[in-house]
Amino acid sequence: MNYKPYTPGTEVSSKWNEALETWKKSVDDKETAFRSFIKHLTESHYYAYMNLPADGNDEYDRGFLTLSPQDSDVTFIAMYTTIKEVQNSIPKPTEVDEGRKIELVEVNYAYLVRELALADEDKIDGIVINPFTDNYIISLEDMSNI
Repeated sequence: MNYKPYTPGTEVSSKWNEALETWKKSVDDKETAFRSFIKHLTESHYYAYMNLPADGNDEYDRGFLTLSPQDSDVTFIAMYTTIKEVQNSIPKPTEVDEGRKIELVEVNYAYLVRELALADEDKIDGIVINPFTDNYIISLEDMSNI
């Protein structure tokens, strides 16, 4: 799967909450908790805003929108596990360059890892999952080791 535009009514079931619950319940068995967390993390689908050409023709001319904490020099791609998380975050950006569009897309973990491997390491430090609730950060290095 590459990315696909989000269409209302086509929400995928996220395993993110399952992963967090398993992690909490398995606190005494760190190995089980870790394996379960990684399994759910890598099997989940995520939503993100992407900057694309308005005509959609150039599959290489795209990029995820990013967030940076205040007074920080780190940058993360914002990923959301549910449409509700997207709706409760910052509004969809409306200002874009001519010939461009911002679109909500669905991606899987493998696609994220591939995109981050191609990203400029000086510009992207990793991803943040549900930045306005869970605020779970995974660095580029950790993503490549999973």
